[in-house]
Amino acid sequence: MYTGAVSVESRMRIVHRLGMLLPLFAFLPASLLATQASQESDSPDKAMMAPVTALASYMAHSDSAVMPPVFVDNGLVIVENFAPYIFVGKDAAARWDAGIRQHLARLKDLQFDFGVAHDFDRTGNRVYFVLPTTWRGIYPAGVESGRPHPEGRFEEHGAWSFVLDRSSGQWRIISYTWGVTDETDSPTGPAGDGAATNGENEEDAILAADAAWLKVYEAKDLDKSAAFFDEQGSMLVPNGPIATGKDAIAKMIASDFANDHITWQANKVGVAHSADLGYTSGTYENTFKDASGNTASDKGKYLTVWKKEANGAWKVLYDMFNSDLPPARAPLNK
Repeated sequence: MYTGAVSVESRMRIVHRLGMLLPLFAFLPASLLATQASQESDSPDKAMMAPVTALASYMAHSDSAVMPPVFVDNGLVIVENFAPYIFVGKDAAARWDAGIRQHLARLKDLQFDFGVAHDFDRTGNRVYFVLPTTWRGIYPAGVESGRPHPEGRFEEHGAWSFVLDRSSGQWRIISYTWGVTDETDSPTGPAGDGAATNGENEEDAILAADAAWLKVYEAKDLDKSAAFFDEQGSMLVPNGPIATGKDAIAKMIASDFANDHITWQANKVGVAHSADLGYTSGTYENTFKDASGNTASDKGKYLTVWKKEANGAWKVLYDMFNSDLPPARAPLNK
């Protein structure tokens, strides 16, 4: 503002009037001045953020926590990205609580970060603001759109808009809306960044199952050997039909036990991207009595396909092998 034309006398009158007004501010209640400052703020203060932070902390640990009293008793409205999407009415908080628990039950290691709030506005005892929020965690292996996927980590970015109501000196949430802006998924199985850790762990588990199966097989324990097969497991032996099911497999293993000794050594192992199938392959050797009663031996290779059960145990889905030795020839008739 240009002030060059203002006379010295006018300036003196302005200073005198300001000097008369300044003492009046001393009589204004401190609480009124604080309220004025708060209303002129462009972001939520610590007290306003308290119910929001408590809500996010509860959501990150909803499997083992009790919902804090962050919502108003009447008039609550929540818009979420899980069914039924809009929670409104007398029991809105209870229905939202049941829904969020189910929605998050399959996720692990949930964490959140808040960005800088914006679009802050206050009218009386109500405030509105938008809070950029990032959620991180681990999702389980499963099937989506007919295609299996391994376990992985996700990072979800979104805008969390809140309306808070102040009653009895406490801010509580009267409404919130969550909207996802983008999400990134990173498999922790063999196809993802965590392949070295997760994949190797599963491979170790399959090799351990293979070794445990060999131990009971060498001990000729029929029940324990057959128990390593999946309910739909099969043995594919050379020069014979496929044996499927525990009974048929038990008979096949029993015939194997007629040999003097059988052993094998896994030299390869792998896990599928779905994280629920794997394989071992290697070599085997056995000794047996031939038709003349003499000790004979055989050696060859094998391939076993393993399936991960619901309880995490690895079971044999398919087992097949064949000899490295040439087939015996029938004598020629002359």
